Amino acid sequence: MDALMKTGQAERAGNPKTYDTRKIDRRHALVWTTAPLTAPEGGDTADRRVRGVPRLRLTVRSTAASASLVAHLFDVAEDDTARIITHEPLNVYGLTPEEDRTVTWRLQAAAYDIPAGHRLMLVVDSKDPLYGDASVTWTQTVVTSPEGAPSFLELPLG
Repeated sequence: MDALMKTGQAERAGNPKTYDTRKIDRRHALVWTTAPLTAPEGGDTADRRVRGVPRLRLTVRSTAASASLVAHLFDVAEDDTARIITHEPLNVYGLTPEEDRTVTWRLQAAAYDIPAGHRLMLVVDSKDPLYGDASVTWTQTVVTSPEGAPSFLELPLG
């Protein structure tokens, strides 16, 4: 808890924690990354602005009746270091093992400027030490994007 408090205090002071994206274990997390962002067409600034509540939709299949998903959205610099823009956990209950369930959830509200040349990275995992979870040990959760319910990340750009 002490480390969490120090990180929160640094964030409020304008010194956010940086993450090395090369350390994300891609054997256990799903990772999507955009190309480097450019200025909006006709825009007079190089920054992209996220303003509001992002929304994420994924289709989940588990070998258990419950699963957890934790989404993290990062701003990734050219050197592969990242700063968190927003995140949100989701516990899904009442799953029928081996059947698809499409879930949509809102991430925490954000007001964040992404510099030109940076990339967005969405990381989805089933564990986060900050949150309790509904995942069952030794089970498997699969995330898909079926034709009838494609996965998406909706960003409120301002």
